[in-house]
Amino acid sequence: MTMIKIYIYISSTIFFFLNIYTQSFADKVINKLDEYIIVNMRSVNLTIMRGYLPHIYRKESEFYFSDIKSIAFDFWMPSRNYVNSDEAIRGFTIDNNNEPDNIYIVKVMQFTPTEYDDIMYYDAARRLNNLLTNLHSKFNDYGFGLLQIQNGLGIKVNDLNFTFKNSKKYEVLITCTPDSIKVPSPACQMMGQSREHDISFMILFPKDRLIESEEIVESIFNIVTIN
Repeated sequence: MTMIKIYIYISSTIFFFLNIYTQSFADKVINKLDEYIIVNMRSVNLTIMRGYLPHIYRKESEFYFSDIKSIAFDFWMPSRNYVNSDEAIRGFTIDNNNEPDNIYIVKVMQFTPTEYDDIMYYDAARRLNNLLTNLHSKFNDYGFGLLQIQNGLGIKVNDLNFTFKNSKKYEVLITCTPDSIKVPSPACQMMGQSREHDISFMILFPKDRLIESEEIVESIFNIVTIN
């Protein structure tokens, strides 16, 4: 009986300290992901929380990454939380760990300084200008701060195209999955530029969140600080 009590005592003690170590390690990982790092892209320095970026940026001893051409990351809306690496993404919704403010995911496919001198660079302003010129397009007020772009030549265009109505900060072209095409996760792609920072970006978000597109862009520039 004494040996059994000793065994139970030792087992309980080991479990207790193992639990403390596990919790300590988990807290350390979480704290590390909440650290801010600096990413240098050409002449621009960005500050962003480590948890938003891929594992290559998660080396605990490094806080500065240089000569990066572009970054990409996912985040939750409307909470603006980063997406944990153990959350399996399916479309734009995944298990939100019972967080009521984690409703849908925005995918920032590209975030980079604008290269006006690059002949291969095709920015949102030029795409928008070509759309308006080649199709003699016109704007219809869609509401929610958006203008829907409709061509004036009577040519059937599958894409649904939009731009911001009164934004002085961003120039964007939004292209959404048309209603006639049935896909599991209808989406909108936004190609845009920040006039203030000369930053270009391309993002994907759920089509049913189109009316929140300006809030989504503001969220990106809240997550990333331009130094």
